[in-house]
Amino acid sequence: MSHQIDPSGFFALPHLGVMTVQGPDAVKFLQGQSTQDFSTLHNEEFRHGAFCTPKGRVYMNFIALFGETNDVIYLVCHQSVMEHALTTLKKYAVFYKVTLTHNTETMVTGLFKTSQAHTLNRIDDAIYCSWPGQRTMALLPKTMLIHEDSQAATEWEIGDIQQGLPWLTREMIDICIPQNINLQAIGGISFKKGCYTGQEIVARTQYKGQVKSWCLPAVLPDHPVASGTLVVNQDGQKLGQIVNSCNTHVLVLINIDKKSEAQTKENIPQVMTFQKLPYTV
Repeated sequence: MSHQIDPSGFFALPHLGVMTVQGPDAVKFLQGQSTQDFSTLHNEEFRHGAFCTPKGRVYMNFIALFGETNDVIYLVCHQSVMEHALTTLKKYAVFYKVTLTHNTETMVTGLFKTSQAHTLNRIDDAIYCSWPGQRTMALLPKTMLIHEDSQAATEWEIGDIQQGLPWLTREMIDICIPQNINLQAIGGISFKKGCYTGQEIVARTQYKGQVKSWCLPAVLPDHPVASGTLVVNQDGQKLGQIVNSCNTHVLVLINIDKKSEAQTKENIPQVMTFQKLPYTV
């Protein structure tokens, strides 16, 4: 990586955390639990993925990358789903030589520029990821002095919404399948790997062309709403749900055929203005 990026210029992203999966069976364990193909993950890249229930419902999505060695894998996820995911995964982990922890020694940070020639670069204890929207996400040790900048962190969240990058929150656990949050469009689902928890439902839905709802960025005209807020039509019929929300910017899981009818389910409903994704679903 170019040394033009100064870690002191990064700001904290407190809504994101790091789960560490460590041990000789780390890859094998994750291969049987996630939508991503960990058997082909390389040291100089990161990938999207998700963990599902046996019914194919997502309870955590993440970006995955190797840590300091190939038996250490970092999973970046929304802080609000961390403990639920750890509790669920540990039920399966007892059969593998692997440990799962909430890594509180590593922080997720951001920078609104990139000078990287590669997707992922490492310098000493820092890992730098080239992020959509001309940004850089970095995993840095907490011993580094990283400043808190709530305005910058808010702008980062809005940027992720505009880029169509979902971060499943506590309110959305077990509600949607991976395709509903566009993971197939951003390399987060392997349809060639072997079995994993929820795989049968995910694959069947894909091959039968039954995915009618996915995520779109949108802007609300008046006030913010919380993640998990229902999206309905004028008759109160559910059309979707807010996946992520930051100020009046939202990432909306919506029935694409009925998005023109969409409004938030509130005392005073808001009609949202949908925006285009930077990729094809």
